[in-house]
Amino acid sequence: MERRAFLILLFSGLSSLSSCLARQYVFVNKPLGWSDAQQYCREKHTDLASIDNAEELDGLLNTADSAYTGQAWIGLYYDMNSWQWSLTDSDFCSERKSEYSNWATGQPDNSGVNENCVYMFAGSQWHDDICIRPYPFICYNESSNATQRYIRIDQNMTWTEAQRFCREHYTDLVSVRSQSENEEVKKAANGQHVWIGLNRDPWKWSDQTSSSFRNWYIGQPDSYGGSENCAEVYLQEDRKGKWNDIHCTESHPFFCSQGQLFLIRENKSWEEAVHYCRANYTDLGSVGSAEWQRLVTQLAQNASSAQVWLGLRYTCTLGFWFWVSGEPLCYSNFAPGIESKCSCDQAGALTVADGNWIALPYSQQLNFICYRGPASG
Repeated sequence: MERRAFLILLFSGLSSLSSCLARQYVFVNKPLGWSDAQQYCREKHTDLASIDNAEELDGLLNTADSAYTGQAWIGLYYDMNSWQWSLTDSDFCSERKSEYSNWATGQPDNSGVNENCVYMFAGSQWHDDICIRPYPFICYNESSNATQRYIRIDQNMTWTEAQRFCREHYTDLVSVRSQSENEEVKKAANGQHVWIGLNRDPWKWSDQTSSSFRNWYIGQPDSYGGSENCAEVYLQEDRKGKWNDIHCTESHPFFCSQGQLFLIRENKSWEEAVHYCRANYTDLGSVGSAEWQRLVTQLAQNASSAQVWLGLRYTCTLGFWFWVSGEPLCYSNFAPGIESKCSCDQAGALTVADGNWIALPYSQQLNFICYRGPASG
C-alpha cells in the first residue's frame, strides 16, 4: 500500500514538473514598495528573489512579462549595520566579546558613500571610511610563541591589501573585542590612523542567502541622496539585467523566488524525516542540478550526523530511483555502484564528507534536509 502511494506521488509529480533549475522565479506585475513586495513573496511564494550566478539571472529575466520594460525589485537590500571582523573564531564570536564597539560620536556615518571599512583614529575611537583609502594597519599574531601580539605595519595600504598582508605574514588584521584590547591596539598604533579588521558587505539578500553575485549597472550603487537602500533590476533592452539602487518606497513589479533548503539537525528515520518535512515545510529535499548539489553539500557541513537524508527512494517494482517530491531525476551524484543497487528497504542519503549519494536502511537515524517551495501536483 505504501509503495503504491509513493508511485502515485511519483507519476503525478512527473506530470507537473518539467525543469531541473536550481531556483525558480515568478514575476509579479503588481507595483509595490520593496517591503510590501517582500511580504507578498513570503506569503505567496518563498521570498523576494535572490540570485547566485549569471545563469540564474537569465532564468529570472526569462520569467518577466515581455510587455513590461521598466524596473523590478529583487531581494537585495542595504544593511548599514552589517559589520563583521576579518578574523572570527569560536572565542571571538562569544556573545560577551562580539558586542564591544568603540565608535566615535556620529560614527559610522557612511558620509562618503561606500564607507565599508574601519580605521582607528589616533585617539583610539573608530571611524568608517572607503576601503581603498591607504593607511598603516595593525596585524594580530596568535602564534603561541609570539613575543608581540599586535604588530603595526608602517606601510600605507588599502584595507583589502592590509588584510592580505596580515593573513600572509601573521594571523589576520586585528580584531578588538574589549576595552583592554582597544587600549593595546591604541598603544601599537602610536598616534597614527590605522586600519583594524572591521568591515562590512552592506548588501544582503532578503532570504539571508550568502551569495556574493552582483550585476550592478555602471556607477551603481551610488546611494544617491543617501537613502537608496533597495535594489531593482532593469528590464529595458539597453541595460537589461543590470541592477540599480533606489528608494525602497518606490512602487515596482517584482520577482519572487521559489524553493529553499533547510538542514534539520535532528536524527530521524527516513520515513520520520518525510513526515516532518511535509508537516513543517513542503517535502524532504531533492537535488535537481549541480547548483542544488553544491548548495545541499554546503548546507550539510553543519550536520551532526555523517550523512543526511534526501528525498530519494528506490522502487523495486519499476527498478529505478526517484524523488518523493515528484521531481524528475535529471541530475545524480551517486557513489560508484549505488545507482544500480536494488534494495527495497533503503533510501538515499548524502555523505557529508564528499557529497556523494549512498543507500542506507530506512531505520537509520540521521539529520535531514527539508525543502520549502511549490509542491508538485
